[in-house]
Amino acid sequence: MFDAARKDGIYPVVWEGYRTYEEQQKILDDKIKAYINEGYSQSRAERTAKGWVALPGTSEHQLGIAVDINADKSKSSNDEVYTWLAANAHNYGFCIDKEGVTEEWLNSKAKSARKYSTVFYRGTSDDELDLSGFPKSSRDNIQVALEKQVLIISLGAKLKVGKCKAIRDWFLANEFADFVDEAGSRIRKDESYEKNYLIGKYGAIPTLKSIDIFKEDCDLKINRIKIIKSIGLKKICWIRFVKSVGLE
Repeated sequence: MFDAARKDGIYPVVWEGYRTYEEQQKILDDKIKAYINEGYSQSRAERTAKGWVALPGTSEHQLGIAVDINADKSKSSNDEVYTWLAANAHNYGFCIDKEGVTEEWLNSKAKSARKYSTVFYRGTSDDELDLSGFPKSSRDNIQVALEKQVLIISLGAKLKVGKCKAIRDWFLANEFADFVDEAGSRIRKDESYEKNYLIGKYGAIPTLKSIDIFKEDCDLKINRIKIIKSIGLKKICWIRFVKSVGLE
């Protein structure tokens, strides 16, 4: 996989592999301290840190089945590496990890990119989506770096790579929009907008095409996805995905 990336001018490196229990605990403790230094309370710092760092004893790094891949900064940026992996890692039997999805299951996410913008998809009349509330565990970071046209898929059900690719292709063919109007103004301007709609409580909001997203009174709290029949899924699964908009 690394050889293929290098042929494309992308230079990934293995940043970290196996960790001991003590090393995992230190990573969590350091994250908590960092949030406290930012002014968080102890309880909020612990809660927030646990959203980013696996608890000791639960990390796949401790099992020796996960690696962190970053960029050789002298030749590539992290965004370039993450984008390439999101598009190609599944071809080599790997996934970019998220809770409960391992080995042959595809799960791509540019988790560590820093320049993000929330986006969401719209269904079509032929491929209508049945939407309801998203679970809290699936609300985090449904975002994407705008530098590239990137599709990021996160699956909470065990689906074969071939099925994931079909889902990816379907989403790429459909319309996307972001949380601003044509003039670039936010649709919601209340104080809870950033907290609830950009950084986590509701995450990116998938919405039906028939819903006017530019009306402040529209229901933006619909986030569970019952995947459309045209993709051919025979059961409900959780899918989180994003795609950058407006750039090639």
